[in-house]
Amino acid sequence: MVLSGGVAQNIKAMQALMKSKEINSIWAGPISGDGSLAIGAVWSAAKKLTNDKILGLESIYLGTKMSQDNIYSAITNISKKYKIKEKYSSKDVAKWINEGLIVARCEGNMEFGQRALGNRSILADPRYLETVEKINRKVKFRDFWMPFTPTICYEDCIKYLVNERNIYSPWMTMAFDLKDGLAKSLPAVVHPADKTCRPQMLKKEDNPSYYEIIKEFEKLSGHPVLLNTSFNLHGDAIVETPNQAIETFDNSEIDILLLGGKAIFRSINSFNK
Repeated sequence: MVLSGGVAQNIKAMQALMKSKEINSIWAGPISGDGSLAIGAVWSAAKKLTNDKILGLESIYLGTKMSQDNIYSAITNISKKYKIKEKYSSKDVAKWINEGLIVARCEGNMEFGQRALGNRSILADPRYLETVEKINRKVKFRDFWMPFTPTICYEDCIKYLVNERNIYSPWMTMAFDLKDGLAKSLPAVVHPADKTCRPQMLKKEDNPSYYEIIKEFEKLSGHPVLLNTSFNLHGDAIVETPNQAIETFDNSEIDILLLGGKAIFRSINSFNK
């Protein structure tokens, strides 16, 4: 079964369909509302006008790529306001997250669709319920019950998710139950009512730099899992440009902003960690 339209963003409906004995497999795309109408139009035209084979979606990172000039200009404008680390590593980011800091990542091409999938994301430690409170207080300013979601390295999903049919869900479009005990281990990325999660299953080849951050975090925490929520204030669109990233950083209490290969710190205490 292949689903599109707004109904395909109902993750609980997708979970129910996954459990149906009449359905062998299910696919819900990364942009299933009005934003995908153009794809259908182009697909229809291509079938009528050409004999070319229509390929699958090879990458979700099809959006805006930031120019170095725009990055340099945006960072220069705030260089006297914040402490800036000229280079950072995956180990650095994992260490900061493990220490409880909230990290925003604005790197590479923007994601295509409704979900932030690592390149325009806020990242945090999934092991503590206080993480949810901290993000809501510092960034999202939204209701306490609204759940955040995990990114899980693909090869590790078998250890974390109840997924008897081995459904592949790389775009946060389906809900899954966690295996026994893991809801208590990762409370910041489960729904408080039914203890389900809406994972991004991440393969290394899809986003190597983001994948490496998660693997470095696993070395510190024991879990190849990060809390991943969209980089925006509640009610705003996901940030797209360097200036938007800095504006959101300015108007929130995010601890660290990763932008153009540099790490921007809100406080000197975080910089010295």
